[in-house]
Amino acid sequence: MSPRPQVLAILRELLADKSKLAQWVAMETLAWMKSVEDAPRIAQVSSGAVLVGYFGDQSDVPAKDRKQDPTLGQRARELADHLKNTPK
Repeated sequence: MSPRPQVLAILRELLADKSKLAQWVAMETLAWMKSVEDAPRIAQVSSGAVLVGYFGDQSDVPAKDRKQDPTLGQRARELADHLKNTPK
């Protein structure tokens, strides 16, 4: 995505948005772009909103084997931790 500085600026605005969907898209994209400097901002997302359908359709998986959808906050911590361990 380019120009990178402008894309990052827009994603940072979305990360601060009230919309949980906007926050989710922003943090996933920042992580995909390996924006290591945004790890602290991503880690601050602490919503308990469940990311319904995160693992896709699990209707053919026995109930006991289905993965539980993460919350926005849980996914934020995963992404932030991943970015912190990403070489610059």
